[in-house]
Amino acid sequence: MFSKATWTGTISFGLVSVPVKLYGATEEHGIEMHEAHPADGGRVGYKRFCKDCGEDLAYGDIGRSHLDADGHSIVFTKDELDALTDAKDHAITLDSFCEPHQIDPLHLGKTYYVRPDFLIKKRGDAPRANKPYALLAESLLTSGKAAIGRMVMRSRESLVAITVHEDVMVLRVILWADEIREPVFQEPDAPAVTVTAEETTMALELVDAMTTKFDINSHVDRRELALSDLIASRRQPVVEQESNVVSLLSRLPQPAAAAV
Repeated sequence: MFSKATWTGTISFGLVSVPVKLYGATEEHGIEMHEAHPADGGRVGYKRFCKDCGEDLAYGDIGRSHLDADGHSIVFTKDELDALTDAKDHAITLDSFCEPHQIDPLHLGKTYYVRPDFLIKKRGDAPRANKPYALLAESLLTSGKAAIGRMVMRSRESLVAITVHEDVMVLRVILWADEIREPVFQEPDAPAVTVTAEETTMALELVDAMTTKFDINSHVDRRELALSDLIASRRQPVVEQESNVVSLLSRLPQPAAAAV
C-alpha cells in the first residue's frame, strides 16, 4: 500500500500536459537495524554542525562546496544549484521515443510507478478523470516504444525512460554515459585461454540441462531468513507475572454463622 508520492508534477507530451505522481516501484527488503553501542545497546546519534565555527545547522541551511585543483573550496547555495539548468523541478520533458531493447540494462537505475494525478482539490471530492495519462499510456502500449525524457529530482537532472507494465506506466532512471565505469582493473589481465570445441559442447549441454523458466518467487534471501532465526533465538521470552491482586471481599470480616 503506497501512502505518499515521491514526486508530483507533469509529463510534457507534445502540446499535452499529463499530471502525474511517482511512487518508488522497488524497495530493498531487510530487517530494520540501527547503529547501536554494544556496551549498553544505546542508539547512536549524529548532528549537523560547521567544523569551522561549531554552529549547529538545520538541513535547509546546508549548501554545497567543491574543492578545486588548487585546494580552494567553492561554496554554492541550493538556489544557485537549482538555477543551473532549464529543467524544471516538477516537469518531465519527453524528447523522443525508442525501442526499449536499445537501452542497455547496465544503464538502468531506480524504477518508479507513474500514476495519474487525479487533481483532487479538497478532501472528499471525487477524483477527476486524467485523459492525457490514458492517451500517453495507450500510445506506449500500442507502439511498444519507450518514451525518453529528462527530469529533476532531489536537485539532480536525470535521463528517464517511460514504458507500460501491467497497465501502469513505469519510469526508469537511465544512468548517463559517463556514469558507467570502464572494465579496467589494477590487477593484470589473466593469461589467454584456448577453449576447445568439445569443452564448449559439454558446457552447453550442462547449460541446457540446468535451463528452467525464471520465477522470481522461487528465489529467497537465505541470509535474511537466517537473520530472522537469529533474532528469534535472542528474543527474551515473555514471562507472565503472577497476579498479586487480592480480592477485597476476602479481606472483609465474614459474618458469624447464625445459631440454630
